[in-house]
Amino acid sequence: MFDVEIIGNKINPYCKDSDVWYPLGQLTCMIAAGETDWIKKPFTVITNWKLVEEKARDYLESCFHSNDVTDKTKGYLFCRSKYTYAKESYTVTKHFDEIIDEGKVKLQVKDCYHFDNWVELMDFEMMYATANNISIFVCKNCGKYFATLNSGAVYCDRIYRDNKTCKYFGAKKSAAEQVKNNEIISFYEKSYQAIYYKKRIAKNKSETKKIDKILKTMQKNRLEYRKGNLSDEKFLSMIESYLTDSNN
Repeated sequence: MFDVEIIGNKINPYCKDSDVWYPLGQLTCMIAAGETDWIKKPFTVITNWKLVEEKARDYLESCFHSNDVTDKTKGYLFCRSKYTYAKESYTVTKHFDEIIDEGKVKLQVKDCYHFDNWVELMDFEMMYATANNISIFVCKNCGKYFATLNSGAVYCDRIYRDNKTCKYFGAKKSAAEQVKNNEIISFYEKSYQAIYYKKRIAKNKSETKKIDKILKTMQKNRLEYRKGNLSDEKFLSMIESYLTDSNN
């Protein structure tokens, strides 16, 4: 048997032995990714970690493929129906600590749950995470699941390369993409102004009507690009074609 503590949306896999807290759901995310070095003895007696990892991924893929609470609940109920280790109730004891909060002495109550195996723990953690609509996503850099207290997060805190995290590389990638997009939009704006100037010096209504049509089409394309419906290459190609058309 082993214990974990829960306070709010955070979980501690070592109970009284440590003050290491993870976002609720992160233990299952780490097991699914094969990251089990944090697991202390005697829990390492498990010989078939691959099977445990598969079950962890099953829970995550079933419960968190959608942001819809109903879909998450259906996914969880589907998983617990598959695994006979899932229980209807779990044994819990309560601990309390004396803490200082804003200069005042307060009591912090911790729920400590007891488990016989890792599937029980994953079932319990996924039950809690689903019921509380916890944010669990696939990192856009490493492709692994991660739990977070930030519902807007897209990158995890795992070390990815050169002792730097996915969040670090994700921020650099986002910055580079933003610069690239700004350069493309800048090219669009300059091209639009150049074509608009040709409208002002147009010699007849036919030429004015033609340029008006080009400008309206450019505006629609810019909106589609902003929505992500056009690639950089396609959008640039369109701008260049409109510059050519306006010269003919």
